[in-house]
Amino acid sequence: MKTLWVFLWVWVVALSASFVPAVWAYEVQWCGDKTEQSSQVSVIEQSFAYNHTATKNPTVELVKMMISRQSVHQLESVQAMLERFEERIPSTDARFELLQTLKRHVAVTLWQKSAPWSIVDVAVASEQFPTLVAAVQAADLVDVLATWWPFTVFAPTEEAFAALLNALELSAEELLANTELLTSVLTYHVLPGIYIASDVVWLSQATMIETVQWASVTINSNNGQPTIDNAAIVGTDIFGSNGVIHVIDEVILPPL
Repeated sequence: MKTLWVFLWVWVVALSASFVPAVWAYEVQWCGDKTEQSSQVSVIEQSFAYNHTATKNPTVELVKMMISRQSVHQLESVQAMLERFEERIPSTDARFELLQTLKRHVAVTLWQKSAPWSIVDVAVASEQFPTLVAAVQAADLVDVLATWWPFTVFAPTEEAFAALLNALELSAEELLANTELLTSVLTYHVLPGIYIASDVVWLSQATMIETVQWASVTINSNNGQPTIDNAAIVGTDIFGSNGVIHVIDEVILPPL
């Protein structure tokens, strides 16, 4: 019977001159057949001097990589462990920021591994975005958005598309026929990488992020109301296997 122990070591740096970090050990035991696994999660705190900041610590990236390789069941155990650990750390502690980073990575990985469909399939199945889906099909972007990854898509509501058509004095058919305009507008709603709701909530100032269209959007959180350009983000964290969808109440347009 084979037993494999995987240790994830995270060094967390406090905001003090002594740089006192904590070490977290995540232990996973495989017994015999991989379908019959037992998991044990423990938290080990050990004080020692280390002269790196959390953002520069190479161990963090190693831990994130190892987290990505875990099964859904193991990720759920890690998620529960991090939540228990969060209860013991005040938000003013330097370890709190790193804890949020790891919680985010675990959540994203768990959602992706649990999602059976791509973000395009999710949008189709939801039946919330018929105009958006038709536009993606007309612009021949289905394969890109369904097979490439990861993406963050800001999906306008049906009301948002209706308002755009009214402002442009176009019919839906006329808009869908203009593939050049359509491609430019649609790719302006897509960011490379994954940005979940908590990423926006924690923003202390407006942040510009480059889109797939190459122009940059401005994401902000005003009094808890997240926005992208002039559109309010009204729905968040709809996950597919290759990305995440957020719902917005306006169609945002790239600069001319």
